Amino acid sequence: MNKRKQISITEFKAKCLEIVRQVEEDGVPYSITKHRKPVAEIHPTPKSEGSNPLEGSILYEGDILSPIYHEWNIPDLPSED
Repeated sequence: MNKRKQISITEFKAKCLEIVRQVEEDGVPYSITKHRKPVAEIHPTPKSEGSNPLEGSILYEGDILSPIYHEWNIPDLPSED
C-alpha cells in the first residue's frame, strides 16, 4: 500500500492542481494539515474499468420516435353566452 503524504494547508493551496494530478497518477493519498493537525484528506477515487456510471438508470418505455395515433375525446365546452 502506498504511504500517505502530509502537506500543510498553505502549501496545498499553492500547489493544489499539482497535488491532485499526483494523487490521480500515483495513487498516493495526502493528509492536509493545519497547525500540524490533519484536517482533510485527498485520495484517488476507485477505478472501475468497463463500468458505466449511468448503467441501469434509464427505463425503456418503448418507441419514443414514432407518432402517437391516439384518438382524443374532448368534451364540448360550454358556450360563452
